[in-house]
Amino acid sequence: MIGPRDAVGTQSSSAGERDTSMKRFLPLLALILIATSGLVAAGVVLRLDQRNKEIAFAAVAEQATTRLREHANRHLLLLAATAAHFEASSGWIAASEFEDFFASLDLPHRAPGSVGLGYLVFTERERLPILARAFELTNGRPLDLWPPSGDARVAVAVLYETVEDNGARASGFDSYSDPARREALDRAIALAAPAATAPTEPAREPGTGLHSVLFYVPVYASVFGIPERPGPPPVPTGFVAAVFRTGAFVQAAFDSGAPLPAHLTVVDAGEPDTILGEVGEAADPRYGEPFLIRTEVEIAGRTWLVSARPSVAFRAPSAAPFALALGALSLLLAFAVAATLREQARAQDATEALAATTQRNLAEKDLMLQEMKHRIKNAIGRVLAIARQTANGAEDQESFLRSFTQRLQAMSNAQDVLTRSQWQRADLGDLLRQELAQVFGADFDDGRLKGPPVELDERGAQALGLTFHELATNTLKYSGGDPDFEVAWHIAPRPGGGEELVLRWQEKAATPVEPPTRPGFGTRLIDANVRHELNGDIERDYAPGGLRLTLTIPIQAGVVGG
Repeated sequence: MIGPRDAVGTQSSSAGERDTSMKRFLPLLALILIATSGLVAAGVVLRLDQRNKEIAFAAVAEQATTRLREHANRHLLLLAATAAHFEASSGWIAASEFEDFFASLDLPHRAPGSVGLGYLVFTERERLPILARAFELTNGRPLDLWPPSGDARVAVAVLYETVEDNGARASGFDSYSDPARREALDRAIALAAPAATAPTEPAREPGTGLHSVLFYVPVYASVFGIPERPGPPPVPTGFVAAVFRTGAFVQAAFDSGAPLPAHLTVVDAGEPDTILGEVGEAADPRYGEPFLIRTEVEIAGRTWLVSARPSVAFRAPSAAPFALALGALSLLLAFAVAATLREQARAQDATEALAATTQRNLAEKDLMLQEMKHRIKNAIGRVLAIARQTANGAEDQESFLRSFTQRLQAMSNAQDVLTRSQWQRADLGDLLRQELAQVFGADFDDGRLKGPPVELDERGAQALGLTFHELATNTLKYSGGDPDFEVAWHIAPRPGGGEELVLRWQEKAATPVEPPTRPGFGTRLIDANVRHELNGDIERDYAPGGLRLTLTIPIQAGVVGG
């Protein structure tokens, strides 16, 4: 039998197990809920985004067809104005007059895609002899009718100008003899309105693959000796004819505004296998059948079919508001995971940072020890070399101690300059001033030193420090107590590539200077430092007015002695 305490304990244990189970399965439950919500939201966003893209491209396609329609209307307005010009002229118009009129129209700019413009006389075949004589009297050349046909009526080109060739190519051509042209002419007569032909090839250039469309605008006034035909129904006395290359016409229409992110294919509904024009950047294969938009456009009685697809330049509007909603839901999961992993990541980062710091400190310590051993070894080697060379040239112990002490002081000065720069680099000017101040005193005038900043490494500072000390000592020795000299340096291109330091030491001696009979220790020390230590060169000129010495030292990696 279970007592009250046992019952309470059992209930507490069950509650604890339920809490543990809830804590264990709550993250999984939250993950499932958030993932489900995110997938549903993503599906909605994608559907809306797809629909928005379709609507956006439909607007682009509508804009493209509107451009084509408006481009054709502008051409028809220009042709209507030309027809009004012929009706107002009434009579014969010479080819030279029409040529001036054609030039004033400036078709390449006002009607892009236009090839030529002319006038067709529409009359009965028996009136052709009268028409031919009047044409020859007006223009000074015969009117040859071509091609031969047996039709009772003819539509003869008596005027024609083109932007591609001279107008004589189409003179005398009977447009009524060609079935495609006759269909458009009959339609213009029946509807008393402008009419366009189906795609045709040039009359003089069949088989070239060039396709053109002709627009005919009827003229009813008495022109070129043809009397008015009031009807009913009224019959035109002639037609204003315009020729357009289909590809250029469609391209000009497409280019009449800002570039559109669409690929357009235009065909005539009556001849769908003949492409009138294909313009725009390449179609983007990512957009399938829902984005293919077909539109019919009426062009002077003909139906043109425009097929539009998104091009690679098409950029649909963003579905950012819906994406933000999806992002907000996803953040719930991100915060839950971040809270769980935060402490673990902190502890792991601290452990890794401590290990990295320890490893870096050990490496730096080892590097510093190796560098110190190297520097001490080099310094001891220089001291031993200076001691040996000083002892070889010293007359007694006192001169040895004095010369040895001064040279060690020169080395110490170079070390001081390097130490101030934390053993990285020493400036040439600072090193020179310190060495000269040691020899000539603290009130030495450093205005005699001229040159740009030049960095020296440890080897270059030690070698040039000893060199400057020797030169300053010699200057003081031979100046008669009043040293007068100048030091100048610059960076110059090095033959064969690279750069070099050129330093000139110019002394003004009180007494004539003569070359030494044999080189002393100072000369040998300078040669050893410049030629052997720094791979440089020395030129000495013992002029009557004083020694002129030129040091040429290569610069490696921008540092003398590097």
